[in-house]
Amino acid sequence: MWQSCPAPRAFVWRRWRLSLALFAVWLISSAWLGRSLASATAGFSFGLGAAVWALAGCGAVGYPIMVRILWRNQQYLLTERRVVARFGPRRRHFRQMALTDAEVSRVVPFSGSVATVMLRSRGDGTVMTLHCLEKAETLLRILEGLDGGLGKPVDSPMFS
Repeated sequence: MWQSCPAPRAFVWRRWRLSLALFAVWLISSAWLGRSLASATAGFSFGLGAAVWALAGCGAVGYPIMVRILWRNQQYLLTERRVVARFGPRRRHFRQMALTDAEVSRVVPFSGSVATVMLRSRGDGTVMTLHCLEKAETLLRILEGLDGGLGKPVDSPMFS
């Protein structure tokens, strides 16, 4: 019935504050390392600065790269009977929820028509999050049109 994948920029940069904070820590630790090398006191503070520099650099640069790799393996499907989120290497892992149990619990808009949709199971209360969907309103219209009514999104100023 429907299939999609996350919007690439929204998916990669959804935690942009973390990358920005790690980049700031990396800049500060770079200055600390430069000062330690210039003063020729390469003791404990140099080792600590080097460790912070390496970790912050890996986080600031490595995190967006890792998430971009994860993005390539995300896929969302809506069939006649269930909602499926496939992920992992070669999309081998998946989460699924029966359409009869699913209800839209929350819609978090990003920009334009990109939003994260959270579905909750009426049966056991588990939550399935479909991150950074482009044209999320299409999925919501399909879900609202199904028999049994999947509920109205709680936080959806973008789609009201």
